[in-house]
Amino acid sequence: MTRSLLTALWALSCAAGGPGETGAPSPCPVPEPPPEDPACFEALAQATGPEELVYDLAWRPVSGDAAPLLLTGSTTLLRLWSLEAEAGSLSLVDSLAEPLRFNSVAWSASGDRALATSGGTLRLYEAGPHGLIEVARTESQPAELQRLSLAAAETHVLTCDVEGALALHALELSAARLETLARLEVHDRCTRVALSPDGCRALSVGHDGRLALTAVDLLAGRLELLDALQAPEETGEAIWHPSGALAYAGTFGVHNALWEVEVEGEGLALRAEHCGSTSGIGALALSHAGDRLLVGDHDDVLRLYAVASGTGALSPLLSDTFDGTGVHSARFSPDDTLVARTASNLDRLTVSRLGDCGAP
Repeated sequence: MTRSLLTALWALSCAAGGPGETGAPSPCPVPEPPPEDPACFEALAQATGPEELVYDLAWRPVSGDAAPLLLTGSTTLLRLWSLEAEAGSLSLVDSLAEPLRFNSVAWSASGDRALATSGGTLRLYEAGPHGLIEVARTESQPAELQRLSLAAAETHVLTCDVEGALALHALELSAARLETLARLEVHDRCTRVALSPDGCRALSVGHDGRLALTAVDLLAGRLELLDALQAPEETGEAIWHPSGALAYAGTFGVHNALWEVEVEGEGLALRAEHCGSTSGIGALALSHAGDRLLVGDHDDVLRLYAVASGTGALSPLLSDTFDGTGVHSARFSPDDTLVARTASNLDRLTVSRLGDCGAP
């Protein structure tokens, strides 16, 4: 099926509306004491490098009999890692250097293509067990790109930048082609962006404290702001529940709250707040089964929440600390048995086993 036909079919269910904004939620209530069970995150492998910082990470979605591969983006390096689980080691497969930060990385579903943001460009790579080869990039955007989000149909990519804009890009994997279609100013400084499961809407967060909902018209290549929730300080991360009717977001500041947010058509509504994080929440990740949520504090703690079937309501399961190295990004492995995280204040990638105690 061609990209244009996929785009047309996908766009039929999407509708745009007028922008709105919801005021700041009330202060977070008394923190919930997190259950401590470090043994649940059994250390498996770790790699520490010379870079100033490491940002995003992504597991290769398919590995077969081969060793699992991970992609990381850091201050000047895009690195491909091989995990030898039995040996408990991470081996560097390939490394590409640029003078600009690699803030975000992602894989195609087939595992033979990878995407990364570097400076003002979005880049496409051939990727595999032996290395990375750049095959396409967009024209440079007006500002440095932060995180990217790949549409489920893999026909489009959404990015956000340090000036607060979201940008929609057309993607053709087979032809190795990228093209920027639209750009929309949403934040003072955008840090994270996530397309909804159906590709019709996007969540984004930034230093201005907004959790924004934007309509995405793939057919017309258009973006339109719909609604926003306002936090007292910075919003750190936002992701979608698989239903598309619920989202989770993390905030920075005095309360460091984890939000459950209802998404109804063109609006956002705060459903619940969870407290107890010792610093701002900058990393969220759902398990592929959709039953657990990783929550990474910027300064120290990685927490695990159970996700209720049907409602998506959260309840704390356990937590682990990392000697003050914090969490920039955290992701479940494709089979949900491992957890990888990048530290927030040094160049370190850590992989841990998640024991049975992590089951809801």
